[in-house]
Amino acid sequence: MIQNMIRPGSRIEFESVPAPAMTVGGRGTAALALPMSWGAEGELITVLSTELVTGGARAKIGYSAAEKESLLFRECLRYCYRLFVWRSDRGGVKATATEGNLTATALYTGVRGNDLQVAVEGLTGGSFMVRTFVNEELVAEQETLTVEDLVNNDWVEFSGTGAPTAVAGLPLRGGADGTINRPSYDAYHKALSRENWQAMGIVDESPAVADLVAMFIKNQRDTQGRKLQGVVYNSVAANHEGIIGIKQGYALESGAVLEGADAIPMAVGMSAGAAINASNTNRLVTSAARIIGELEHDEIEKALLEGWFVISKRTDGTIKIEQDINTFRDFKPTKGKEYRKNRVIRTLDEINNTVKATWESFYEGRADNNRAGRNSFKADLIAYFRSLEALSCIEDFEPGSDLLVQRGTEIDAVWVEAWIRPIDSMEKLYMKVYTDVNVREEG
Repeated sequence: MIQNMIRPGSRIEFESVPAPAMTVGGRGTAALALPMSWGAEGELITVLSTELVTGGARAKIGYSAAEKESLLFRECLRYCYRLFVWRSDRGGVKATATEGNLTATALYTGVRGNDLQVAVEGLTGGSFMVRTFVNEELVAEQETLTVEDLVNNDWVEFSGTGAPTAVAGLPLRGGADGTINRPSYDAYHKALSRENWQAMGIVDESPAVADLVAMFIKNQRDTQGRKLQGVVYNSVAANHEGIIGIKQGYALESGAVLEGADAIPMAVGMSAGAAINASNTNRLVTSAARIIGELEHDEIEKALLEGWFVISKRTDGTIKIEQDINTFRDFKPTKGKEYRKNRVIRTLDEINNTVKATWESFYEGRADNNRAGRNSFKADLIAYFRSLEALSCIEDFEPGSDLLVQRGTEIDAVWVEAWIRPIDSMEKLYMKVYTDVNVREEG
């Protein structure tokens, strides 16, 4: 049987203080830049999946998990536990309102501020109760004698002097969203350079933005030594193991539609949240009911060869990721087809990032570059590779033949060579069934 399948599937023919030892690094942190109607500008906003569900992230991004405006956050955090959010719009306006001596101003720019309302109730004794509401839901309250004694909360800043005027409901108005600002993306990348994460994206359909993401990821991987991945929309031009290209969308059972760059958060979340010993091949796109830009068999094969992260259907009609691949396709003897497989890349990236962190934390400038120091480093490497082997990330590791640690050409240098065999997931089945039609006599 010819074993030349492109798509995964089957072909059946009827014929404390940490010790200086390496541990497998954690995954599950994604990063997204997108326009928002609430939230801090010029800084990364950390949102945990648990916070989104419980409402703890509401004051950060403006909305709870149940609200339609949080759709992109939900889609990313379905698959990972932490998200760094960057607000890509600038030039918005804060909602505000004034009543007597009291001025209330939304903490952030954006139309979400127009859903805020402040109420002032006079109390016995001359004090006042000042309450803040979001869509008529109470989110903060405090008692005060004067406006200047009011403390800002997670939604509103107060200003003015003297006693406030009682008012049943003072709606804030004039809040407006900003516009996407290209220099904001540069600041986003700079901020990401200081944090630990695994996959990132920018919710933007511009080809120039796809190029910008590719440039950033290549620089992080190839120059800074930080092995990370980025997801871009409608582009596989990068031809690089650090870039994942998506060009389809999907509709959810709820009726919500994610098309164009809105599909990026799902791919970012999946890539960031996938374990180093797991593949996203054949993984369900949670709650997806319909593919936007669905491909036929021949089109899927072509797309895979071109390096696309394809959304397809299982035989039972559920919607899945066809194959967990990146855009790399410039295969050569020193860098073969395995580099297009994201599970393999996650293993290689894990090795790079963990060895780098351990070297910097425990050996660089601290350990002696003598036989004892190098043997200590070698022992840590062996233990680390054994842990990867136990997790089925690599196989058949033999310290005696697969690891060399020796002094480098300069007095402060250490030279290491390691031979590893990454493990990928089963994706393609080739099976041949023989039928025996000969009649055998009984007895």
